[in-house]
Amino acid sequence: MDPGGNAMAVWRQTTDTIPYIDDVWSSHYDAATGQWAEPELVDTNDGAAAAPRVTMDEDGNAIAVWRQRDDAREHYDIWANRWAR
Repeated sequence: MDPGGNAMAVWRQTTDTIPYIDDVWSSHYDAATGQWAEPELVDTNDGAAAAPRVTMDEDGNAIAVWRQRDDAREHYDIWANRWAR
């Protein structure tokens, strides 16, 4: 949360189609309206995502990080996404 009460949430969600893949989703809470935004897909990669984390600064800018499976290279990469107010 920022000092104004705005917040960002990120989470891992498994698709409901085969093959099952874990994606990272986000939503932003606007303190002025008291509403959560519609969830948005954050990662657009083929590999399974895991362990999403988010932090927000005092201006309401947020950064999310997570690990993403790279099946072709058989390892995990660290990915990030930034939201600016």
